[in-house]
Amino acid sequence: MNHNLLLASALLGLTGCALTGDRPGGARTEDPAPSGPPELRQYKEAHYRALGDDFVGSLTEGELRRQILQRRVVYLGYHLDDRELHRHWLTLIDSLRGRGVDIAMGIEAIGRQDEGAVTDYLQSRISERELRRLIRARWPGSWLDSNDVDADFYLALLARARDSGVKVFALEPTPRRALRFRDAIMANNILAAADRHPRSLIVVVAGHAHLLGHGQLIERVGLSWVALGARPSVTLRRKARSFAAPPDARYLVTESGVLLRRRASR
Repeated sequence: MNHNLLLASALLGLTGCALTGDRPGGARTEDPAPSGPPELRQYKEAHYRALGDDFVGSLTEGELRRQILQRRVVYLGYHLDDRELHRHWLTLIDSLRGRGVDIAMGIEAIGRQDEGAVTDYLQSRISERELRRLIRARWPGSWLDSNDVDADFYLALLARARDSGVKVFALEPTPRRALRFRDAIMANNILAAADRHPRSLIVVVAGHAHLLGHGQLIERVGLSWVALGARPSVTLRRKARSFAAPPDARYLVTESGVLLRRRASR
């Protein structure tokens, strides 16, 4: 990995959060909220371990934006139901567009098979309702309608893209392939988009566990990047309480280079 590049991931819940990091029997897990089948658990925990065990610096909002303008790809890691985080990602995208940054955005929530319908929506040939109907008819589990995810976030991403001329591409097919295949597929589609849009900032909206660990999405892509994810590991959550950072710092930098977003004290 090129250590001259900045890897950023967003730190949530620095204060006022319960820690849920101990498995029955006393073995610690790095996942702050263990869930899912064993393969998924291992995948997520590899991500949290890859973040590192400490912080090495911090950034203000302005410093983050300057870093972004020097990079080729911005990874916005998300958590399926973290609406507060998702509002922040929308604000960041609005800020970049307000500065005239040309964006091509890859979204995990849509499938390659639906890119034609998405293009029709972005060009106002069909309504949001029709877009959702078309995708739902092919993929009953569509994230644009599911109650299990923050569907409003994905719809807001598409609405912003339509209203501000942001280009959109899908990261992978849906329904999805087995977990072990997904990151290579995503990486190939990100690289293809970067080739199609050489003057655009590539913004990738994907679950944060894809970024590091077993997924290695950032390493697979290999382009200069900033990355922001969703949740700290158990270890980093504890370290954040005592890490000294300036009052205006909004992101903490992990040993991996990943930035974790800093919430105000409650």
